[in-house]
Amino acid sequence: MYGLVRPGRSSLPKLTQAEPSLMFSNSSSLLFLYSAHFNNIWLGDLLISEVSEESGGSIWLSIKDLQQKIANCGASDSLITSDIPISVHLLCGLLKSKNSVIRWGFLFILERLLMRSKFLLDENETQRSTVGSASQDQKDTRLEKANAVIDIMCSALSLMAQINETDRLNILKMCDILFSQLCLKVLSTDEEAVPSSAERNNKFDTSHRNSYKESMDDADTRPRYNNLVARVPAALFYWPLIQLAGAATDNIALGVAVGSKGRGNIPGATSDIRATLLLLLIGKCTADTVAFQEVGGEEFFRELLDDTDSRVAYYSSAFLLKARKRMMTEEPEKYQNMLQKLVFKAQQSNNEKLLENPYLQMCGILQLSNEL
Repeated sequence: MYGLVRPGRSSLPKLTQAEPSLMFSNSSSLLFLYSAHFNNIWLGDLLISEVSEESGGSIWLSIKDLQQKIANCGASDSLITSDIPISVHLLCGLLKSKNSVIRWGFLFILERLLMRSKFLLDENETQRSTVGSASQDQKDTRLEKANAVIDIMCSALSLMAQINETDRLNILKMCDILFSQLCLKVLSTDEEAVPSSAERNNKFDTSHRNSYKESMDDADTRPRYNNLVARVPAALFYWPLIQLAGAATDNIALGVAVGSKGRGNIPGATSDIRATLLLLLIGKCTADTVAFQEVGGEEFFRELLDDTDSRVAYYSSAFLLKARKRMMTEEPEKYQNMLQKLVFKAQQSNNEKLLENPYLQMCGILQLSNEL
């Protein structure tokens, strides 16, 4: 009988009739992966040569030119796409594949391109800078470098959003690239000294102890945090937030009961990623009314109140509550009347959390708005 070890024979099992074809299938898959990997490396080097000094032009101009060509690659106008080099066409062509592994190659190449672009810009700055303390021009250059790399990233990732990528691993990789670029620290003009390690650790611990409300209130007084986020299209926050919704299974009732302070524990940190995307989107919508309308305005955030992830519902309610408070200046009588009814409802039901918890408070306000 095939596949069984007989007494006295070798401990290695004999091949079953199905195993040769299985081995051939695995070998073919491995060969495909190796081939795709080396092709991605080759294509990445080809793209990097477009922005290197060997191209004969300025690094700054080469990077900006490449960013524009990647953005134009998604256009349908043949006059626009005719000037795009073959390397960019090959890169964007990966997104047309039905194989998610090949589409992942697009992100692999993009990540290498971003790293190389940052290196070339740093190298270019080092060659031109003089020894001494950082001047205002050097601080401006840091921001310009970060902006240049962010623009390439946004143009490329926007193409992924256009094809409506649904593979979860590819979307998570996209978020990884997005966060890695937005985590760049760009010093503002009023930051003269670099904080020590102890100060950074203390600041990190303090930020985790602060409530979401405090973070929202302080956001307006810290515009430097919006320098890079402002350049990212709202779709790059909104689209993966929605695509990853099916992977979040946090219990909203339990989360609200404890104030939604718990952290997500979903495999792959999907809950944490969605919460981060939402906070970035809220920051952008707070500063940019066009972005707020682009995602659907208040209606979009209302729908997130029913999200299965408690933090997504909690953050959305806090943002909506802050927006509703602006009614106090626009329609003071209507706002005061609504608050009085909400207080009465809380007293009647003996539920103090109705006034303390942003989620419950926002749900109460929406219910009262429907009754008016």
